[in-house]
Amino acid sequence: MAPTGAFTIIKSFLDPGSDVNSGAFRRSRSSRARTIVNANPPAPCGGMVEVKYCVETAVMGALAPALDGRIVGDLKGGGNHCYVGDPTPPRERPSSSTSTRRGTGGHADGDGNNTVRAWTESDMTTIQPIEAVEQLYPVRVEATTLRENSGGPGRWRGGLGLTRAVRIQAPSTTLSVLAEKPCCHRSACARRARRA
Repeated sequence: MAPTGAFTIIKSFLDPGSDVNSGAFRRSRSSRARTIVNANPPAPCGGMVEVKYCVETAVMGALAPALDGRIVGDLKGGGNHCYVGDPTPPRERPSSSTSTRRGTGGHADGDGNNTVRAWTESDMTTIQPIEAVEQLYPVRVEATTLRENSGGPGRWRGGLGLTRAVRIQAPSTTLSVLAEKPCCHRSACARRARRA
């Protein structure tokens, strides 16, 4: 994912009009083994795009001085995976819901977009519908709102993130969060989850 992240940003900003073919990747190199961008077992890994986002942000930061305002703000950090597990029958395998969204970064001409996935994430850009989440997982979504003032200060702000209030409907449950840039409410969420 790390070479893909670097290539996506470089291609998008330096050569957006030409075709992508095998020659386009010729200059890409594999990253050094046993590093955060090329981990080897038994290194702990999870969420296939967590490091990819960090690479994209780093490459955008490196290109920004040369591109005179054409680079957008940070792409929102990692995927912010939120998993809810239900080990009780008839669900003997963990179930999960990963519907956390943030806004895109602002740019030279305006604010970022609210509550979307980043443009580098291909066609997986939807927010999971509440009805689908509740049908598939042992949860009830009690509220879905934009997180006010989460776009940061400035003339052009980043887009707002999404907040979902979720009630667990299973007798026993585990909550796992994998996040590179967690929201400001993470500790409060954890306290509420422990009380529930």
